[in-house]
Amino acid sequence: MTTTLDGLKVALSAEEAAVWAYPLVGAKVSTGYQSVVAKAHGVHQMRVAELSGRLAALRADVPDPAAAYSLPFPVTNSASAIKLAVHLEDGVSAGWRYLVAAAETAELRRYAVAQLAACALQSMRWRGRAHLTLTQAFPGT
Repeated sequence: MTTTLDGLKVALSAEEAAVWAYPLVGAKVSTGYQSVVAKAHGVHQMRVAELSGRLAALRADVPDPAAAYSLPFPVTNSASAIKLAVHLEDGVSAGWRYLVAAAETAELRRYAVAQLAACALQSMRWRGRAHLTLTQAFPGT
């Protein structure tokens, strides 16, 4: 059975991956996207802090982030960096979707749904910049 702690840790891991990879996005996107990348990176850092705080409040171990993550494809230019941003937001959506299912309280479920929706919206924005299909039927799947 999946527990709230499992869900919090999955969401935290997904957010940490985004925090690790967004600087690579920022290094490769055109200058017009730098502020968008910085804002997204900051949001993911805030969520890492929030999730770590929730785990600590439950007296659970807060896992350390991975030292590095594998990229799904080479990131060599602005177009591939934007595709990475889409991939990151979709991955974080999956982490939040996991927490929605695992949440044992209505408050935590509402919080996870709000974060899932925010990630899905950010993914849609990046998809528009990459001229990809804008929506996913079920974000996080």
